Amino acid sequence: MAPRQQIDRSNQSTQYRPYFPKKTYRSKYGEFMAAEWRYFRQDINITEETIIPLMPADPKREPDDSTFRQKQIDYEEKIDALYKELNDFTIEYKNKQREMNDEQQGKGAGWRELREHFDEQKVWAAQKRAIM
Repeated sequence: MAPRQQIDRSNQSTQYRPYFPKKTYRSKYGEFMAAEWRYFRQDINITEETIIPLMPADPKREPDDSTFRQKQIDYEEKIDALYKELNDFTIEYKNKQREMNDEQQGKGAGWRELREHFDEQKVWAAQKRAIM
C-alpha cells in the first residue's frame, strides 16, 4: 500500500462558503423557499484547490451476504406474522362491531331468544283460541 500524502488543509475553512441570501425576505419561509441549496445543480466545480478527504485508516468490511439474506428472510417472516395478527384483530374487531350493531337493532342472540319465546307464546295462544 502506498504511503499517504499529506494535503495542505490551511485553506479548508474558506473553501466552503456559507449561503447568504441575495435579497432580504420578509419571513424565514420565503428565505427557505428561495434557497439555492434546494435546487439541483448540473455543474460541480472541482478545482485543484478542492480538498479531497483522506482514505480511512481501516477500510470497511464487506457485508456477509448469507447472514444478511438470512436476517432479511427472518424480518420478512416477522412482518408477515404481524400482518396476519393485525388482520386477525381487524376481523375480530369487525365481528364485535357487527355484534354490537345487531344487538342495538334487535338482531342479536338475546333478542333472537326473546323473539323465539314470543313466537312460542303466539303458538300457544293460537292453540288456546282454537280449543276454546
